Amino acid sequence: MGNEDIIYSEHKRLSNCAGKSILILCGGPSVNNVSWENLSHDTVWSCNQFYLNEKIKDKKLDLVTVAAGLV
Repeated sequence: MGNEDIIYSEHKRLSNCAGKSILILCGGPSVNNVSWENLSHDTVWSCNQFYLNEKIKDKKLDLVTVAAGLV
């Protein structure tokens, strides 16, 4: 499914996330400036260059997405 700007589809594994709390960590300045470590959550997601941030590079992540061509 999609249009000229985006390609998307519903993945069956994401249905497990319905009704859950998701913490999304990306690796930018807010990861260093916000006290997120003790937030209650069911799952942790991240994207793109999260692995460059020392605070989350070794954290267990349940979902990672990477988009090509981002600066």
